[in-house]
Amino acid sequence: MRNSKKKSFLFFRNGNGEEGDDWLITYSDMVTLLFAFFVVIVAISRVDPVKLERVSQSMASSVGKKGETTLEYSLREIYTNLTKIIEEGGLTGRAEVNYTPVGVSMRFKGNMLFQSGSATIQTQAKPVLIKLSKEIREKPYRIAVEGHTDNRPIVTPQFPSNWELSAARASSVVRFFLVHKVQPHKLRAVGRASTIPLKPNVDANGTAIPENQALNRRVEILFLATSLN
Repeated sequence: MRNSKKKSFLFFRNGNGEEGDDWLITYSDMVTLLFAFFVVIVAISRVDPVKLERVSQSMASSVGKKGETTLEYSLREIYTNLTKIIEEGGLTGRAEVNYTPVGVSMRFKGNMLFQSGSATIQTQAKPVLIKLSKEIREKPYRIAVEGHTDNRPIVTPQFPSNWELSAARASSVVRFFLVHKVQPHKLRAVGRASTIPLKPNVDANGTAIPENQALNRRVEILFLATSLN
């Protein structure tokens, strides 16, 4: 038994009876392989920044750092504040807040902000947009304003297609924010036309579904997950 222990001990020594470092070669190879493995995993994965932040918050809470996040203001705070704006404005059912793969979205039904075929903001929508302007000014997030339409075509001198209409509506909201002192570098306007419906505009027979078309006519204001810092 004594001899076996001695042999086991000498396995870690070089020929001169001194401690060797051969084991470091194997150890470093293993670390290198693990590093390469994680690089490959990250490279082929699509990182969801919203989920990443929510996971990071959960991990921080578990170690006693509640509310800590890599961003100055968390998306959770944005979500809470936007929900409060909707509730205080009595807009439940006409606007909603959602987490999305790119951040937090405040979604307005089309008839909340604009009359049919128009890109002029309705008076009733201005108070909530003013509150939203303050939220945007105070948070270090880029903002994308997206206009969406249903599949019904529009052909007018002002709007030859839904592309022009959706872009004009997004631009109208951006201009409103600029008037209310939102920093220009935070904003961008995007026209989506009918390319991203929430629900099918027509059924399997090609018959229009009016309630779905109403849902698809909307404006979304996105707080993008990457801050300006």
